Amino acid sequence: MIAAVLTYASARMKALGYTEHKSTFNLDNIPRTKRDTVFHVEQNTVTPKTVSGSGCYDVNVPFTVRVFSGQSCESLADRDKLLEAGDTIIDDMVLATNAQTQTTGLKNVLFGSLTLEPLSGSNENSLILKIEFTGLVIKST
Repeated sequence: MIAAVLTYASARMKALGYTEHKSTFNLDNIPRTKRDTVFHVEQNTVTPKTVSGSGCYDVNVPFTVRVFSGQSCESLADRDKLLEAGDTIIDDMVLATNAQTQTTGLKNVLFGSLTLEPLSGSNENSLILKIEFTGLVIKST
């Protein structure tokens, strides 16, 4: 169930032409030359939403997608290009027909927030586009 949401997010990003960074926690080991095509998906705290009398329950599966700027973002145009990529990712991730074609219980993906952050410890003006979503999964007992 949780893995299905992360698999969906990864598949959507790959469909947009990005390559997944497989390291679970270390985001600092992405080669500088590959940052402009790399993404990372991280699962956040999972909580049950509602339980129905039919033996089904809804589960919110929050996740974060991070996209790395491949170059120094020294101008507003560089920043805006990264934000435009974020718009495209959001549009694709929350498109109902993408989520509803899944056979894993994933029923919907909601956009939560978008932020730009500096690459930790970086002195090269590289940015991370951080987009938070919530996947709604219906699970039966």
